[in-house]
Amino acid sequence: MRTLVLCIFLSGICLTLSSQQLFYRSIGVNDGLSDPVVFRIYSDHEGFLWFSTDNGLDRFDGNSTQNFNTQTGLGRNTVLPIAQDQTGTIWVGTYGGGLCYKKDERFFEYNIKASTKPQNITALLFDTNNNGWAYDNVLNSLFKFNPGNGTTEVIDLSSDTKLFDMVEINPGKILFSTASGLFITSGGNVTTYSPFNVSPAYSIDKDTKGNVFVGTNSGILRLDKGTKFMIQHPVFEGRQIKTVKVVNDSVLWAGTDGKLILFNYGNHAKKQILAEINGITVTDIERDIEGNFWIATYGQGVRCYYQMTDYFFSTEDGLPEGFISAIAGSANGRTWISTLKMNEKLAFILENKIEIVNPPDLGKEEYITSMISFQGDLLLSLSSGRFMMIDPITLQSQKQFETGISVEFSYKSKSGNIWGSRYRETIARLSESAEVELKDYYALKNTKILSLCEYNKNLLIGTDSGLYVLNLQNNKIVLNINEKNGLSGNQVNKIVTDSANNIWIGTSNGISMFNGKIITHYSTKNGLNSNNCHTLVIDNHNHLWVGTSNGLNYFDYQRNLFFDYHAGLRNKAITVLYPDDKNSLWVGTSDGLMKIPQQRQISNVLPFVYFETFSINGKEYREIQNKKFRHFENNISIRFSSRFFSDPTNSVYYYRINKGSWNTTKNRSIEFADLRPGNYFIEVKMINSFGLEGSNIASLSFTIRNPFWSTWWFILLEAVTVSGLIVFVIRRRILYIKKTEREKLATHKKVLDLEQKALSALINPHFIFNALASVQHYITVNDKDAAYNFLSKFSKLIRLTLENVYRSKNSIEEEIERLELYMSIEKLRFKDKFNYEIILDEEISAYDTEIPAMLIQPFIENSIWHGIMLKKESGKVTVRFQAVGEDYIKVRVEDDGIGLNKAKEMKKKDTQGVKKESLALKITVERLNLIAKLSGNKASVDIYDRREKGEEIDGTVVEIVIPVNYQLG
Repeated sequence: MRTLVLCIFLSGICLTLSSQQLFYRSIGVNDGLSDPVVFRIYSDHEGFLWFSTDNGLDRFDGNSTQNFNTQTGLGRNTVLPIAQDQTGTIWVGTYGGGLCYKKDERFFEYNIKASTKPQNITALLFDTNNNGWAYDNVLNSLFKFNPGNGTTEVIDLSSDTKLFDMVEINPGKILFSTASGLFITSGGNVTTYSPFNVSPAYSIDKDTKGNVFVGTNSGILRLDKGTKFMIQHPVFEGRQIKTVKVVNDSVLWAGTDGKLILFNYGNHAKKQILAEINGITVTDIERDIEGNFWIATYGQGVRCYYQMTDYFFSTEDGLPEGFISAIAGSANGRTWISTLKMNEKLAFILENKIEIVNPPDLGKEEYITSMISFQGDLLLSLSSGRFMMIDPITLQSQKQFETGISVEFSYKSKSGNIWGSRYRETIARLSESAEVELKDYYALKNTKILSLCEYNKNLLIGTDSGLYVLNLQNNKIVLNINEKNGLSGNQVNKIVTDSANNIWIGTSNGISMFNGKIITHYSTKNGLNSNNCHTLVIDNHNHLWVGTSNGLNYFDYQRNLFFDYHAGLRNKAITVLYPDDKNSLWVGTSDGLMKIPQQRQISNVLPFVYFETFSINGKEYREIQNKKFRHFENNISIRFSSRFFSDPTNSVYYYRINKGSWNTTKNRSIEFADLRPGNYFIEVKMINSFGLEGSNIASLSFTIRNPFWSTWWFILLEAVTVSGLIVFVIRRRILYIKKTEREKLATHKKVLDLEQKALSALINPHFIFNALASVQHYITVNDKDAAYNFLSKFSKLIRLTLENVYRSKNSIEEEIERLELYMSIEKLRFKDKFNYEIILDEEISAYDTEIPAMLIQPFIENSIWHGIMLKKESGKVTVRFQAVGEDYIKVRVEDDGIGLNKAKEMKKKDTQGVKKESLALKITVERLNLIAKLSGNKASVDIYDRREKGEEIDGTVVEIVIPVNYQLG
């Protein structure tokens, strides 16, 4: 059977107690309670708790509260009684709003078929026949109704019979507590419950044996199978008992104005008050399915008091000092305790009562460092350096052993040896024959010995520098294990072995477990509440318990995890652990002592997980099971909870998606952002802090739909549309290509026409006539050499010009050759009227670089005829080829003639030759633009007057940017 852990996680108050302190957990407005004034508490068939308050109704699962009020269907917010019928429906009575029942997540008013409609329901009950009994305290009427067939019976009560409470004592037989005493149903009527005449009777409850307990003006009346007697105890005398609750046929919870009383009535020989809690007005008492008790109060919310089987002892209960240093048991049932500053004294606990004793042989200022039960006696290790055995009944010293060292701790092995040490290298052994042996181990000289454990003919020695292994056969240290070679930490505080011969080593940095082959490490990642492990113990059921600086841990061998044991400890620093022979674990802390049963269960009730709320893109839903969401509704937050009251804050939740791997979280919500379209199946389960897995796996299915553009019909429509567009585009492209080809042909034709026109323009008739006239002149003056030179150049120029008829591009070398022929002929004609210069930049390869043929000559001709020839002095024409990047050449034609502006003025008086030259220039510019268009390159012509650019000289500059090595499209 699993060990059950009692969880008490809030601080308690100082109480008037007989033997121990009772701790509670408060539920208030800050925890989700609708109002601090709570009238009733009800535990439903599923185990959830319901709180009726002055401002609404709350459902509580141990973690969170769901609120109901007029906005969710209640007739009024003041809710009084709560009940549940045989079908599981929750019913409530409101003050001023009548009777309401719950359906899904809302409440609805129930219309009782009677002449007078009840409004102020103060008592409510459903019997085994599913008949409802509702009392209206204003009408002073009792309504018996059946939700199944809708029948109603109205029972009018006498004016002095104000009904407070009711209980079903036999099937269909209801007992009522009223201001006029007890009444019972009989033959369809309500009559006095004779012979028990008690007035008034405030509250009523029964135990499993059929005994009835009634809260009265003067205590508690017990009706026991035809007999009655008042429960006698001074605490009840003269008190109005407003609420009573029976537990396990032995403990009675009773609430009065300003006091809560726990009374043990099961054992008549030992009737006793277990606890008195002052300062609260109790309105109701209920027990949850895990055995915890919930107290409704007037103005102080709800309190949860956990099961009364764990006990906590402190200085308020008689301990001389809170720091527990040693615990031991004895055969006579006494549990012995020593505290850090308990000089010359001992304490023992018997039947949960503390007694302080002073053994006569305990020296002055001598204190106990450790205690062990040995051979029926109590073996004390003393600060003075001796062992002393005392009789646990007479407290007389039986034997004393001088060790010469102050034994700070002692350890009893399975072989019966007692081992002890005080930090340094000396170890004492007390054998079964009661002989003391001291040994010094100088390998331990610079260490502090902190713990000892006998293991397979070896002694394991825990120190502040690791674990040492002492071979007991040859009495030598044979091994040292520390953090460098596999230990969790160097400071070994405690060593124990379990029934499987595993060695558990508690360090200041976690726990190491050695199974004979490998070392496994455990830390806070494995559930420990702290890595600083003070002490370890294996109890009588082979359970491992760990005390740390932050509380108590329990190891679950099956899951290989540690769980935090939330006992009601004021201080979580654990100093010592001791399992007694009565299956209880004693936990010593720095501020008191806890006694915990090792074998407990929560009535076989396991936690239950359920989905609470859902948020889709920030919008909250109560239910999304099997729902379908649009593709953009894909940011989903899921909040879940668990019905678990004993320790709700330390459960671990597991969740997975579509049967994938489990993920863990301690939060009660999970968020999924930007989920892809598809079907989702989410599962959630939990393991509580006791190591118990929940009774169910909550599952949820939903779908995120594909966007409309990824549906089959849209894809088909898209395919048809795209296919149509492709056909349309292809047809348009074909038409465009045909049109482009036609335009290219037309452009090419135009280029050829322009080239022909350029050729025609270049072969100027006046130029030819004048050239031949110059030859004739040379012949006439008998200058044969000049005539021959002129005629040679002229014929070569004509030949090169005619060759260009079949070529659209020339290399720069060829173009320079033709331009030089042309300018040299013009220079001869005009008798050195001008000089010329052609400059080619070094980075230009004249042989490899091609430019449009016959493109530059018209600009040079313009410079000669419209610039230099119109001035009196001689002039100069300079042609310069410059590289512009890798794809362009800039040709600069510069003259020092009359300038562009003066030429424009004289153009008005043009001759036919001038017009011819202007036509040639126009053709050249148009041709250059067409070449740029067809090749996809840039081309430009810029003509300006030199004086406009700030030069102090007349003349004109033409800058032509020409693409080189281009291809016409």
